[in-house]
Amino acid sequence: MFHDPVKMVFISGLSLIILTIFVLFYVFVFPKKKFNLLLLLVLITVLPTITIFRNGVYESGDFTLHIYRTISFYSNLVQGNLFPSWAGELNNTYGYPLFIFINPLPYILISLIHLLGVSYIYSMKIFLAGNFILSGITMYFLAKKITKNTLGAFAAGIFYLFFPYHLIDQNFRVDVGEILSFSILP
Repeated sequence: MFHDPVKMVFISGLSLIILTIFVLFYVFVFPKKKFNLLLLLVLITVLPTITIFRNGVYESGDFTLHIYRTISFYSNLVQGNLFPSWAGELNNTYGYPLFIFINPLPYILISLIHLLGVSYIYSMKIFLAGNFILSGITMYFLAKKITKNTLGAFAAGIFYLFFPYHLIDQNFRVDVGEILSFSILP
């Protein structure tokens, strides 16, 4: 069949075509209604996140590393350590004080998603996709507050989402602290 990257490009391209047809249909069928640009931004934001949800772990920089860290963080929470500092399962089971030195908020959020019954891998994928969508929304509202222009806010959200560093960090590098900061700090 298809190789994984070819399948990802095909799915993304097909999703873009479907979204374009939907928007053109709406604009031509309802010409007097104003299209909600925030809704369009969210729909466009979903396109790059579709390929994250393929089966299993995908090849990236630190995706699996953060899965192991989340497992260790979650096991500390289950044991009653509300502020974990020691990652006993890591470093070939010798452990080390990882959670003293790194930002715990991404691991708290991923652990909360896992607590709902989702696997660790899909918890991480939901975290990544949710932060990508949230980063576009927060940039939209920030730009709208500054410029008082919805079209300018929409453009700012699109440029912020599809900035190459943001996409590379989202899909290949996977630095969970940085990805979370994209949705909090725009």
